[in-house]
Amino acid sequence: MLVVVLGVLAALLVYASSRLGLDAPLVVLVVFGSLVVFFGVVLARKFRQMQALVTANQDALAKLHQGKALEALQAFEACEASAVEGRFRQLELLFASNRAAALSRLGRTREAVALCRELRGHSDVSRHLKQQWGVFISVCVTAELLLPEPDLDAARRLLDQDGAVAAEAHRAGLLLPRCMLLLRAGHFAEVDPLLQAQWSNADALLGARQLRQLQLLWAFALHQSGRTVDARRRLDAAGPDIVAEAKVLVQGWPELARFVAGLAEYRGAAL
Repeated sequence: MLVVVLGVLAALLVYASSRLGLDAPLVVLVVFGSLVVFFGVVLARKFRQMQALVTANQDALAKLHQGKALEALQAFEACEASAVEGRFRQLELLFASNRAAALSRLGRTREAVALCRELRGHSDVSRHLKQQWGVFISVCVTAELLLPEPDLDAARRLLDQDGAVAAEAHRAGLLLPRCMLLLRAGHFAEVDPLLQAQWSNADALLGARQLRQLQLLWAFALHQSGRTVDARRRLDAAGPDIVAEAKVLVQGWPELARFVAGLAEYRGAAL
């Protein structure tokens, strides 16, 4: 289409030049040169805008990992608004998915779930978030499972169908929601063999916060299975920061909340 438009424009310039007695090749060269400069300036400006947004997103992600979820949320909202204004569709969806993660971290679970469902309803979301698909699905399923009455079948379908197409490097991130799904369904005995088989891969690919959360869920599963000594070992391996990491997970999950509330006594003596 662009070639046709340029061809028509060139023909019109040649015709106008001949009518005005001007040098047609020179006129065409000047006009097209001006267009090249104009579009070059526009593209350079767009590129700078994109770079600034990517940098702002990285800074917001760093704040999220540091536990500054509210600051991160505000930064993601600003980035998303700028992306909408600049018509950067891929960045817009990326910032929105990161906003869902920040909402979940803040305990605003229903808002996170609503945003995830809205994003999954867009026909182009899987294409634009292809590289982050595993992370996005992990955020969505985790938020769904933190509802007081989660739809376990919907969460399972999301993990099995959408999680299956996630990039290999991101599949380790699906381990946390998969363990949550098993635990919320009451399949406590299935968590230990799953984590035994996947732990070395998770340890190599996941961050410290996610590993501590997995250790907590592992200990909870062992406790619920009556293996209290093994549960204590898992708690010891998780370190003292495990209670802080539990704050997000206990939302709407009374059984886990009771387990976390008794951690001080539990770590001191077998139940």
